[in-house]
Amino acid sequence: VSQSRYTSQMYKEIEKHKKVDEVYVFNMVVSEFRNIEYIVFGMDQQNKIPPFKKGMYQKIAQSFSKEKTKEISKKLFEYDLKFKTSELTPDMLLTSIIILFSKK
Repeated sequence: VSQSRYTSQMYKEIEKHKKVDEVYVFNMVVSEFRNIEYIVFGMDQQNKIPPFKKGMYQKIAQSFSKEKTKEISKKLFEYDLKFKTSELTPDMLLTSIIILFSKK
């Protein structure tokens, strides 16, 4: 699936659920990505991840280098800060993370 087609599919899926709480989705993405970070960097916090989820995160973490993980984490922080300082609307916040995760 091409990059633009994948992004387009993500937008269509979101459009189907117009009542989505963009801030909630953003916070869930940040939370889930934090668990992937713990595994990528071998942090002690990974021991707090429930065993039934840890295997899934380990598999996902294999596709992230430490550099890419740092880059994404930095971007998520920037988006959060911009949202909290009213530089991003909830719609823009969600669009930003879709674009971030659709990049290869």
